[in-house]
Amino acid sequence: MTRYDANGDGDISPEEFLEGQLSKKDFTKTDADGDGKLSREEWIAKFGDDKMFDAYDVDGDGTISPDEWLQGESARKAFEKMDCDNDAKLSRTEWIMKYGNDDMFDAYDANGDGAISPEEFLAGQRTMKEFNKADSNKDGKMSRHEWIEQFGDDTLFDAYDRDGDGVISPEEWLKGETARKAFESMDRDHDSKLSRTEWIMKYGNDDMFDAYDLNGDGTIDPEEFIKGQLMQREGQVPHGQRTHERDDQEKSFHPAKVDKKKKQDEAPKRSKREPNWSRYMKKYSWQTDIGRGTSLYP
Repeated sequence: MTRYDANGDGDISPEEFLEGQLSKKDFTKTDADGDGKLSREEWIAKFGDDKMFDAYDVDGDGTISPDEWLQGESARKAFEKMDCDNDAKLSRTEWIMKYGNDDMFDAYDANGDGAISPEEFLAGQRTMKEFNKADSNKDGKMSRHEWIEQFGDDTLFDAYDRDGDGVISPEEWLKGETARKAFESMDRDHDSKLSRTEWIMKYGNDDMFDAYDLNGDGTIDPEEFIKGQLMQREGQVPHGQRTHERDDQEKSFHPAKVDKKKKQDEAPKRSKREPNWSRYMKKYSWQTDIGRGTSLYP
């Protein structure tokens, strides 16, 4: 029955139960071979294409379970009710019309384009359900203790806690989870770190790799990636150790000083015992009657 709990608050409202029952019937109809899961082919037969299939398929096993179906359908129906102009995206105005403020709007807008797509809304709804489960005292925030109860240790807690107040807000959780899932999709060899090659496979170049690599070890771990992602979403630029080293080198590099030193090195060196004759002759020269200078030495 927990699958009917659409918002993950631990209770099933009459509306959630009804929606769950209707969705269950739709699932049974769509499941043509009756194996208790939806294949991509069965999805296409129902909807005409496989759009949103991967969004529903949370565990990525290539099929949609009844739980995944119910969660997806609940989010889809909520999205359609909010999408007043039926343009298949939620504007900030439509969000405010539903919730009364724009809190969490930017957290749901994973790609930062100013609108929330069905996929982003579904991912956000599912992620917030996980937050509600972890928030055992239902105070609307996740403490370190609640985090440890959910995950076994406090790894990544501080990375998610961007404002450092010792608790994770729903917005911090959603943004952190979005970054974590992006990391997992990039980590092709599943070694819990991103190599420069994996970075280039995602972005096409290694720009920002060293900036994300905070400790300068040549790889990016989950904590570094999440911190970097959250900093960029806040308009900041992550600064890795190697980036700092390059900045220091650039600050110490002054072309004028280098040119001056180069000229000094290239100039002929005069022996310490060798007198500076030009100065000596200038000092000890005098004028003749006709005004011509005559030097002391021929």
